[in-house]
Amino acid sequence: MEGGDVTGVVLLPSADDFNLEEIKPVPVKLYIDYKDPKRSVIKDEVVTAQNRASSLISQRWIDDLTPPEEVSQPEIQEETQGEALPLQLINKVMTAILLFLPLFLFGNLIVDSIVGEKERKTGEILIAMPVSRSNIILGKSMAVIITMALQAALWMFLMILAGYSIENPGLVYLIVVTTALPIVGLTSIIAAFSKNYKEAGIGITFAYVAIIGFLIVPALAYISQQGRYVSASTMTLAIKVFSGETLSRGDIIVPFTSLLLISLISYYISIWLFKRDDIVFGPRPGLLRLLFEFTGLSKVLNYFKK
Repeated sequence: MEGGDVTGVVLLPSADDFNLEEIKPVPVKLYIDYKDPKRSVIKDEVVTAQNRASSLISQRWIDDLTPPEEVSQPEIQEETQGEALPLQLINKVMTAILLFLPLFLFGNLIVDSIVGEKERKTGEILIAMPVSRSNIILGKSMAVIITMALQAALWMFLMILAGYSIENPGLVYLIVVTTALPIVGLTSIIAAFSKNYKEAGIGITFAYVAIIGFLIVPALAYISQQGRYVSASTMTLAIKVFSGETLSRGDIIVPFTSLLLISLISYYISIWLFKRDDIVFGPRPGLLRLLFEFTGLSKVLNYFKK
């Protein structure tokens, strides 16, 4: 149990110490790792099994002490408490997915506000205005983030009304909204690079699949591996928070540091792309050339060519 491989241990008396013929209490000891999110389910199942065994042993003692003709069989109704372990895990993951779902419903707003400027030929007018291109990208992104935040608040309110158990809703909401920052930044990169809606739609589809995998896979690993590892996924952090788990410094620092780094890099790249006239007006350079120019490798190659 100290190594984290076992969640709970039940200790029963040995065959020499346990005798049904003797009417005396049977000691049963249960040790549980309270850091494991599955502790409540295991405790409920052990208590249910203990109550059932206790009823059977008591009934046997009564049968042995009382003549059969004078015994009236009592009505026994069994009730199980708590959810089965697989169902509880599914509920946690589904709750987290529903909380983060609004973040993936507004990618079309970014596409329309950036790619639409290119297709409608209004980008020239927008760029000619006394507004920097970086402010254009940040302004469009901020508008979408505010829309996501309002939708996430409404979504969480409806989930609580529907009966979902969400502890610390304020902190969970902050985690969800903060996760929107890098998602909008990555969407802005795709929208700034794309020539039309079709190209942007394909790019966003692949990007969102990768983002969802980055969020969900560590969350599933956290639950299946009994929460022993710190995860960079904010969905894992949200599950720990709305489940009432104890958080360590690493649980908070690692995911928020990842969000900050990805957000800074994504917005820097999207602004860098939108400042290039060949990206906005064409002809657009290839991905390899852009990669060389962004990393500075093109300067190194030109130096050796000379």
